[in-house]
Amino acid sequence: MPVLEKIVIEPTSVTAPSVDEEAIFLTESQAIALFNQGKLEGAVDVYEQLITQNPIKTGYYQSQIRVLRETMREVLRPAKTPSTELKPTDNEEVTEDLAIRFFSMERTAEAIAIYEKLMEKYPEKRKHYQRQIEVLKS
Repeated sequence: MPVLEKIVIEPTSVTAPSVDEEAIFLTESQAIALFNQGKLEGAVDVYEQLITQNPIKTGYYQSQIRVLRETMREVLRPAKTPSTELKPTDNEEVTEDLAIRFFSMERTAEAIAIYEKLMEKYPEKRKHYQRQIEVLKS
């Protein structure tokens, strides 16, 4: 008859993982929150880290970084006319930059209208513009 051995399991010390061991998980919501707070450089940093966390969305994140950097340049560039006079017209070239400028001036409805025009003009980018509208509405 076989003899069964008694197995003794020693208790081990359980400690919380250090910051280095924990994966710091960033989200696009954090980048958007930084953007809304006017912390554009911080938002760029988050998007750059998101590229390494989710390489499949690299193109999207890079486009967001480009838009943020363009916005930063606009903030630093002296305006030729007061920004309160910014008015889209049917003849004016609608751009994503224009939508972002409206949003930064807290003119969300006008920014959304620009994105809607961009969806008509560039149907291949419809999903991107829809996501931007969702961000503006949040």
